[in-house]
Amino acid sequence: ALKLGVSGSIGANIGRTMSPVAAIVLFVSALADVQIQDLMKRVLLPMLAALASVIVLGLLH
Repeated sequence: ALKLGVSGSIGANIGRTMSPVAAIVLFVSALADVQIQDLMKRVLLPMLAALASVIVLGLLH
């Protein structure tokens, strides 16, 4: 049950970070002077890879 909770928590945090209205996304896009959509495209694959690795490691460990 603990592994499932940890995976769910990390997944929720990744989902919140990927929101285009999250404060960090707005701040970074303004700081780097890039469009929010371009930033989302750039970080989508690493975030999905992180989520997949957490799920796989949670199931194997």
